Amino acid sequence: MYPLRAISKVPVILLTAKDTDSDYYKGLSLGSDDYITKPFKPIILSAKIHALLRRIQYEKTASAPLPGKDLVCGNLRYSGRRHEYRVESKVLRLTPTEMKFLQFMMEHFEEAVSKSTVLDMVWDMDSDLESRVADETNRRLCRKLTEAGADVYVQTVWGYGFKLTRKDGGI
Repeated sequence: MYPLRAISKVPVILLTAKDTDSDYYKGLSLGSDDYITKPFKPIILSAKIHALLRRIQYEKTASAPLPGKDLVCGNLRYSGRRHEYRVESKVLRLTPTEMKFLQFMMEHFEEAVSKSTVLDMVWDMDSDLESRVADETNRRLCRKLTEAGADVYVQTVWGYGFKLTRKDGGI
C-alpha cells in the first residue's frame, strides 16, 4: 500500500518545481494521483482535476452490484441476491478477484475498456506500473467460461485493454 493511501483516499495532485525522473517516481510512489511540474498551464491543471474528480465519482457508482441486481450477458448471468455467476444451470467457481473482474466487464458489456482502467478499478493498482495480473486473471476466467459453455468471453483488445463480448460477434 502507498504510504499516503494508508491514511487517506483524498485525491492528491502534486504541483512542484522538482522535475527529475526520481522526483516523479517518488511523488507517485508515495500515493499521489498525478504529478505536475512548474511552469504549468492552468487549463491542463483544470483538466487533470476534472478527470480525477470524474474517476472518483465513477468509483462511487461502480461499486459491487446492489443486492438483488442481476446482470445478463449472453448465457452468462450474475445474481446479485445470491452473489453467484451462472452459465445456464452451471454455477461458476470463481475467486473473489475473478468475480470482481467479471462483474466489472459485465457492467461494460460490448465496451472496450483500457487496461489502465481495469487495473485501477478492479485491483486499485497504479496503471503506470507494468503488470500482467489482468492478463493472467483473464486467462483463467476465459478457461472457466469456456469449460462452462459460456457464449461470451473477455477479448483482449491488442494495445488497449479488454472487452466482454459474444463469441459469435453478435449482440
